[in-house]
Amino acid sequence: MASTKADQFLELVAELDRVNTSTNVDKDQVKDLEKRLIPYVEKNEDVITKYRKVFIRLKMEKIQDMIKRIDIDNMLNPASSSQKISRSMDRKNW
Repeated sequence: MASTKADQFLELVAELDRVNTSTNVDKDQVKDLEKRLIPYVEKNEDVITKYRKVFIRLKMEKIQDMIKRIDIDNMLNPASSSQKISRSMDRKNW
């Protein structure tokens, strides 16, 4: 039975949690996990927020570089970030 993208993501997050709590981390396993996580991380800022320290701890350099680019893009183009204020919210503060 084929699993959905949501199921695949949950499996990856569970594996990330296992690797993060493991005392003996295999570098090849971390690199493989990083490669499989990249598509989910680049599209989901909640994952970045929740797992940023884990990515740093496990030395997932490709993901860290991607997060830096996203952070820089959000700083340079605040209208494109998730912090964009809608007109209805803006008018409520008048």
